Amino acid sequence: MTGTPILKPSTQYPLSPPSLSLEELELVESLNQLIPGLIGSLSDGSITPQESETLLDWSKKSNAAKRYLVDCKWDLAAATKKLGATLEWRRSYKPEEITLEEVEVEAKTGKGFISGFDKQGRPILFIIPRLDTAENPERALRFLVMLIERLIGLMPAGVEKMAVVVDFEGVGFFNATPMSVAIKYLHVLQNHFPERLGVLVVMNPTLFLSGLFSVLKPLMDPVTVAKIHLLSPTGSATDSFDLQSIFSADQLPVAYGGTHEFSYDHNEYWSVMGNNSLEI
Repeated sequence: MTGTPILKPSTQYPLSPPSLSLEELELVESLNQLIPGLIGSLSDGSITPQESETLLDWSKKSNAAKRYLVDCKWDLAAATKKLGATLEWRRSYKPEEITLEEVEVEAKTGKGFISGFDKQGRPILFIIPRLDTAENPERALRFLVMLIERLIGLMPAGVEKMAVVVDFEGVGFFNATPMSVAIKYLHVLQNHFPERLGVLVVMNPTLFLSGLFSVLKPLMDPVTVAKIHLLSPTGSATDSFDLQSIFSADQLPVAYGGTHEFSYDHNEYWSVMGNNSLEI
C-alpha cells in the first residue's frame, strides 16, 4: 500500500465542451464587462489594487462569468448578483491564501483527500464523514475550501468540474455532521462554487439518507439530481448508475473497488501535497 495520491492525469481526455449560442456568448461578454465594476464597488469601494487584481485574475482563470450564468439559467441580473456576492466572499475569506499548516489538523484522520481522475478528467475528492472529529467548524470549512481550490488547480485544460465520492459507512445519528454545520458547508458550495460538481457518488448510504433523498428528489433541480448517485453496500445503485462508467479502476483506491493500492497515510500524503505546485 502507498499513501501517495494520484494528482496528475494518466491519460489525455477527449474533451468536447458544450458550445454556446450567440446569445449566450453575448451574455458571457456582458457579465465579463461588469466584473471590474463589481470588484471596484466591493465594501463601499475600499478595495485595494492588490485585492482587485487577485479577484480579476480569479474571475478570468475560473471562467466565472459563464459558470454563474449557467448556474442562474442565463439570467444576467441573477448571475451578476450571485457573482458579486462571491467576489465579496473571496475578498474577505481569501480562499487562495489558506495554507496547509492552517488546516493540517483537519486532515490527519483522512476524512477528506484528493486522488485520481474520472473518465472525463475530473479530479476526485473523497470524503469520509465517520473520520470527521472536527471541534472547530470554521477551520473544518476552510479545510474543505482548501481541498476544492486545490482540486480546481488540478483540473486539466478544458475541465471545470470535480467528481466527489462520499463514504457514509459507519455514520449514524450520533456521529453525523451537525445539521447547522452541514447547512453552512452547503451554502458555501452552492453559492461560491457553482457549476463545479460533475458527479456525486454516495457510497454506503444509511436508510435515513436514502429516504431523505427520495423525499427531496422531486424538489431538487433535475440537473442536480442527475449528478447524484447512491450506491448501496452490495454495490448496487438506486438508479441505473454504473460505477465503472465513471471511474477507471486504476484511479480508485482498492477500498472503493479500484486497483490503486492507496491507503491514507497522513505524513506521506501531506508531504506530497506540500511538494506539488497546484495552480489555483
